[in-house]
Amino acid sequence: LAPNVSLSFKNTDGDFKLPNAMDTRHIGAAEPSRQIVEFDAWREFEGNNYFPCYMGNIWVPRLRALKEKGVGRIAVRLMWNSKQNPLFERPWGNAVNLFTLLEFGRNPAADADTILGTFVEKNFPAADHAAATALYKYSPEYQRALYYVGDKHVGNHSKLHGSLKDVQSIYDELAADGHFTKATDFEARRSDLRTAYRKAVTLLNALKATPKDWQEALKKGALIEYLASTGITDQLEFAYWSTRGGMKDPTAFLAGAKRNATAWQTLDAASFDHLQGDEVLKLFVPKEETKEEKKD
Repeated sequence: LAPNVSLSFKNTDGDFKLPNAMDTRHIGAAEPSRQIVEFDAWREFEGNNYFPCYMGNIWVPRLRALKEKGVGRIAVRLMWNSKQNPLFERPWGNAVNLFTLLEFGRNPAADADTILGTFVEKNFPAADHAAATALYKYSPEYQRALYYVGDKHVGNHSKLHGSLKDVQSIYDELAADGHFTKATDFEARRSDLRTAYRKAVTLLNALKATPKDWQEALKKGALIEYLASTGITDQLEFAYWSTRGGMKDPTAFLAGAKRNATAWQTLDAASFDHLQGDEVLKLFVPKEETKEEKKD
């Protein structure tokens, strides 16, 4: 390659999805000083910045590894094809990830906890430092509880799926790994989601001195993502029954899906539209026949 050409890499699946490791095959190979490695601060697959997904404890060891490999530059992804929840307009959200990258650049010897502590000190009242730190530390666990089953991401870029075909594909992969093989598995999943959400609420309620608008935005974000993950679970259950001839009586299931959709729309119509909250209910709308099907 010409001397003025640089190579840009993502830390690939490790950047996109929480359970995955950094790409060690390509990053640092050949001429690392000409490489640029990208990090997603906004979190495309973990909530779209409705609620934080603090990446410091995952990123700092990777940043240190890049430095040791001689990688010359890093890049930060501030958004993903969306005008929703810009980092700079939500300082309580994933701005913490941008801060982590900048702070590591200033002080490569700093550890993740030190960097997070500095962020919290700069942005939260002293009385809430411990509570805010605990909240950010829990946030990747919360995102993983909502959007993953095992190591498999079950959402559509944090949204609900836009077609039964897509849901069915995800369900088939999960079933092949031994997940959701019984109808009762879905209620167990919903119970796990409720447990994760309640823990988030407990941590949020510990913020006492933080400005009320920040508290309210964080609580709303946690609930929006919980409702999205519940909708995804409903879609997966629909796919489960689709492989078994359909539900004998979908009345109770549909009523629950409608309650969740109504609650979500009432809470925040914009996020309901953005994360495709109505896609569960669309599964129950009879598909219109195509011209070809009518001919048959």
